[in-house]
Amino acid sequence: MEQNATNSVPQFKPDFVYWIRHYWGLLWRWKWYILPTFPALVVTWFLLVITFGKVRPDLTANVLLGLENQSSVLVLPEAIPNGLGKMKLIHSRNFLSEIVDSLSLNCIFPRYNRSDILNYISVDSTAILGRYRFSIDETSKFSYTVYLTNNKLGVRKKAVTTGKLPSLDTLRTTGITFVFNPLFLKKPVSFDFYVLPKLDAIESLKKRIVITGNTKRDPMQEGIVILSHNGNDPQLISSTLNTIADKFVERNLSFRKRKTSDVMKALNTQLQAASSQLLFDENRIRAFKEENPNVGLGIEAQNAVSNITMLETKNMNIITEIDEAKELINRFEVSAESDDADQITSEALLFLSSRKIPGAIILQQDFNNQLQQKMSLKANRYSPDHPMVKEVQSKIEALKAKTLPLIRDFIKKLEAEMALARNQKSTTMNQLQRLPQKEMQLAALTRQQEINSEIYTNILSRYNQAKIADETEVADIYIMDYSVPPEDASARKELMKLLAIGLLVCLLIAFGPAVAFDFLDRRARSEEDLKRFMAYPILETIPVINSPKEKRKRKSNVNTTASVDPKLLAMGPFVTYVHEIFRSLRAKLNFRLDGKEARSILVTSLDSGEGKSLISSNLAIMMAQQHIPTLLIDADMRRGKLHASFAQEQYPGLSDLLMNQNQLTEEIVQYSIRLTTYPNLYLLTSGTPLENPTELLTRPRFKTLLKWAQMKFSAVIVDSPPLSPVTDPIIINEQVCGSILVVR
Repeated sequence: MEQNATNSVPQFKPDFVYWIRHYWGLLWRWKWYILPTFPALVVTWFLLVITFGKVRPDLTANVLLGLENQSSVLVLPEAIPNGLGKMKLIHSRNFLSEIVDSLSLNCIFPRYNRSDILNYISVDSTAILGRYRFSIDETSKFSYTVYLTNNKLGVRKKAVTTGKLPSLDTLRTTGITFVFNPLFLKKPVSFDFYVLPKLDAIESLKKRIVITGNTKRDPMQEGIVILSHNGNDPQLISSTLNTIADKFVERNLSFRKRKTSDVMKALNTQLQAASSQLLFDENRIRAFKEENPNVGLGIEAQNAVSNITMLETKNMNIITEIDEAKELINRFEVSAESDDADQITSEALLFLSSRKIPGAIILQQDFNNQLQQKMSLKANRYSPDHPMVKEVQSKIEALKAKTLPLIRDFIKKLEAEMALARNQKSTTMNQLQRLPQKEMQLAALTRQQEINSEIYTNILSRYNQAKIADETEVADIYIMDYSVPPEDASARKELMKLLAIGLLVCLLIAFGPAVAFDFLDRRARSEEDLKRFMAYPILETIPVINSPKEKRKRKSNVNTTASVDPKLLAMGPFVTYVHEIFRSLRAKLNFRLDGKEARSILVTSLDSGEGKSLISSNLAIMMAQQHIPTLLIDADMRRGKLHASFAQEQYPGLSDLLMNQNQLTEEIVQYSIRLTTYPNLYLLTSGTPLENPTELLTRPRFKTLLKWAQMKFSAVIVDSPPLSPVTDPIIINEQVCGSILVVR
């Protein structure tokens, strides 16, 4: 119960004991949901874990790879943030196919580590796919049988091989060879293994391999790549990872050697052709001199021939440079909107920088810096629409726009040089035209021989360089640290972890709805709940008052009638616990109303059926027991029932007084007020029932009536309708000294 007194109320702070009581009551209310649900969930989860649970935990092994020549790797866009451009080979199917074949990874053992059973395994392409069962005869314990099951082939538990355990060392069947571990043969057990399609094994291996580079641009991790592989067989994942690392380094070196070998083959072909041509020229000159022994070239003619040779060699080099530049322009224009634009721009800037083009070196540095910043933002998962990404991209596009004009200017410069060389060659040729015919023929042969000799010398130099490179070629990727088998986690621990997770899930499903509904439920089920929800003082907690089974005679000076509500408190020597509670409530109200001229109290509730009429009646009886005149007013003019509780006539009552058109006099009011069977307790009934008495309560006549009652009676108790359906209590509350809200 609450009163609208303005006394400050300390905020209620629930303690540990309160929450224990609160949730104990909550669980008791939900017992018919929790009791069958929680055990059923626990048993179901336990059975699922035991039957289908993966008790072999996933483990992870790592290999550290080092990358040399980071500057060359950075030319690739995908390699800029972490140096992973060359690592894509590991995820290629051809490469993984070799790993699967070499380690027979298409054969898996779901419940045991491979190394615990076998020392050697070989599964080739002729092996029949399906599930195999190595079964030991439970009766004799000396024989074994291998069964095959393949539903697609219609094969179900077909015996493919059998033998004696004492003589078992190597197991051979179609496409499968097992060499058993001697420790396993000492205590053999039955086990299952599967032979999977090769493509499935490759895809499974590809998903389990993770390549991690220096995504955060940490200087301490520069040039380091971590290769990870996860699985549940520690020895197998470690050996698989080391095999991948070894073959990757070997494959990378073979690629580099293959490139050098191809260059050497091409140069060797060119060298042989140049050598043949040079030999042919030398033979032509020797034959000419034998036919014309008196013909020779003077010093000026020899110088002219040397100049022409030099100019023609220069023209050939210029033409080669121009062709390379034009090829870069074509690639640049074709890939302007593709993903290769950044890479081609890097190649173009590297081409210009190697030719010492002014501004190209600075432009290349700026482009690489912006490209690194772009890839770093991409690695950190910045959106393409992020302002920082857009800003970097705009700078990259600006640098690209400056690259193409530089290449074209370079081509123009080369064309100018080539035109100048042609003019010089034409001038020198004019000098040779003045020579005699035989000397001119000898000059032409000498010029051609010197040109071919220069070509031969250049090819031979390049061939020797390629040969040295091939002899000294080393891998630019090396293994820094091999993988070691990770510590095998306990299957029991993994099982306990799954059971613990299941227990938490079961608790959440069983108790979660109750806690969720309790969080949303604002109903007060105890005095402590009411204190937690409302900031008003709790005056008293009154137990439910039930009707007595047998009528008792009240031994007092009051004439009782049989029709009085038996729930009303009896006056006399029959003092009960309920009497004391109402006396306590009376004392608290007297204390709160002390010092006020009038003592009028409104009693209401939120909904009907919460006991406000019984509370107001018994409170009025306790007030009258103080030997002070007390008036109990039934203000529920719709469904008033206090007249029945006190065995009084309903008419006339409050509604009749308020509807009376005559002037409200003391005689009329006193005529409507009835003396009850309790001393000093008077009752003003509700009167004639009305459908909408709210307008009557707003009239000055009701206010005048309450003022008269407060003057004539020491205590006035008003029993009003509930708050939820009507607004009558709000209107009456303005005319009384205090209010009591009854909450059940």
